[in-house]
Amino acid sequence: MNKIFRRAAWGLAAFLLIPALAAGEGDFSLLPVQPLFSPLVANPREPSIGLVAYGNEKGFAGSLGGTLEFLRWRSSPGMEWGLGIFGGIWTLGGEADFSTLLTDDWFSGAYLSGKTGPFSFRFEFQDQKSNLGDAFYSSGEPVYFTRDNQNLTLSLDALRGLRLYAGGGARTWWDDFDPTESQVFLFAGVEVRAGPFSLMGSPCRGYGAYHFKYQDQAGGTFNHAAQLGLQWDALPGGAGLRLAVLYYNGKSEFGEFYRQDDRHWGLGLFFDP
Repeated sequence: MNKIFRRAAWGLAAFLLIPALAAGEGDFSLLPVQPLFSPLVANPREPSIGLVAYGNEKGFAGSLGGTLEFLRWRSSPGMEWGLGIFGGIWTLGGEADFSTLLTDDWFSGAYLSGKTGPFSFRFEFQDQKSNLGDAFYSSGEPVYFTRDNQNLTLSLDALRGLRLYAGGGARTWWDDFDPTESQVFLFAGVEVRAGPFSLMGSPCRGYGAYHFKYQDQAGGTFNHAAQLGLQWDALPGGAGLRLAVLYYNGKSEFGEFYRQDDRHWGLGLFFDP
């Protein structure tokens, strides 16, 4: 199954991209302000800058990361391509200053994206490393949980303010995984944004997002992540700010704890560059 997924994803990219590259046509640009493929808002491992305070238990989750798209190519009036890299760290601590760090995850990788009309896709290679905080608090060599995978996401802007997406991923063959468990995972989601309105003199809009992930792993992984909040997009440089209530129910997204159940809700503040 892993080989089938990888071949299908690379085949799609080659089928769409190689003929246009061979033609040598289109316009190129470097370092566009925003990535071509819009981030998945409710995906717990989408690179972001944010802090979440748990409401049903003592704990804080933080994230620091982002995406750098270094090449944008318009191969035709209705087709664009993007190449870039991404990275981020996610931490879980008992205090807001993370003086009691429980675990941390590091993600990095590269991607190819494309967009035509309301359709877009992103194919990425992703490396994950996780440890129990000893990389910060121990002078010894930390022991990492490591996973590598390849993900393909297809997205549709179905209506104004409504986005649907679905996709899947597969672990790489060199990972040290349990051979009795499936290394293919599937995911889907929806994002809804309301029209703009004024809040205390600033333009604002409400939004809701839901992300689901399934994998035949750890007895069955059914992860549900949702956000409901307000979004401001008028900061200097086109940056945005989000304030949201978050809910999560499933297996932990932190690699060291992927077999443990995790159910929490909290209040999150996110900065969108």
